[in-house]
Amino acid sequence: MTNDTLFEFVFDATKLCCFFFEHAREWNRRPLGDHPGDVLLWGGRTWSSRAIQFGTCSWKQLFRGQWFSHIGICGHWQGVLKHWESTTLCPLVCEAQNKLVNGVQCHDPYREIAEYDGCVWLLKMREPLRPLQVKLLEALLEHRLGTNYDLPGALIAGTTWVKRLMDPDASTLFCDEFVAMTLIDMHIVSGFNPSTITPAWLAWKLVNDFKYEPAVRIK
Repeated sequence: MTNDTLFEFVFDATKLCCFFFEHAREWNRRPLGDHPGDVLLWGGRTWSSRAIQFGTCSWKQLFRGQWFSHIGICGHWQGVLKHWESTTLCPLVCEAQNKLVNGVQCHDPYREIAEYDGCVWLLKMREPLRPLQVKLLEALLEHRLGTNYDLPGALIAGTTWVKRLMDPDASTLFCDEFVAMTLIDMHIVSGFNPSTITPAWLAWKLVNDFKYEPAVRIK
């Protein structure tokens, strides 16, 4: 093999590698598609996120590296897919309310994923929503838009002793309570009190009931 031939081979191999890497990066930027109802799970690196992870994730989830501390749901706002969540920690302006919000809000999921300091997983629905279900999801999300965050509920929801004392309350919502109430109202899941759960438990429930595929890490 001459030097010129070797150079051409290396050059072509480099171009091929760049092609695959560029498409891999593009897939990582756009892994969601337009699938309302899909769920995003978040695992932060702050002390509060670590406390939630170690206090609420099962040992199987921790062993698999699925350190969940937050959860949201995908749905449309004005025809565009957004990530809907109830939180006090997102630094982004809510795209539906044009302001910072402590409670239910929505954002461009790709921007939020890119700027998030932590890991993100996707739970895809096994059966895509039908058009009427998509409209119902939009109505439920819009109805709860701006609902204040339920900090006391979030602090005690994962405890065992208090579960019998809690009733579902939609006047304020923490993250998994918001997602769970939405899915219950859509008759996708049932049989539990949404005010007494955690992101890790809800993730397990959605997969265990064969409503969602297992979590896939996308960041």
